[in-house]
Amino acid sequence: MAGSDDNGRFSNSGMAQAALLDRLMPGGKTKIFGDGVFLEVLLVTAVEN
Repeated sequence: MAGSDDNGRFSNSGMAQAALLDRLMPGGKTKIFGDGVFLEVLLVTAVEN
């Protein structure tokens, strides 16, 4: 995918992050829709706890 001009690799990495969040912070999906909430921040919070 490195030579690809599309953003597929970013979609795939976002999907992987979401899967990690499901495992590390059950119920975290409900928080992602808040204003100013970022998946990366939720993951950091999940790992720190």
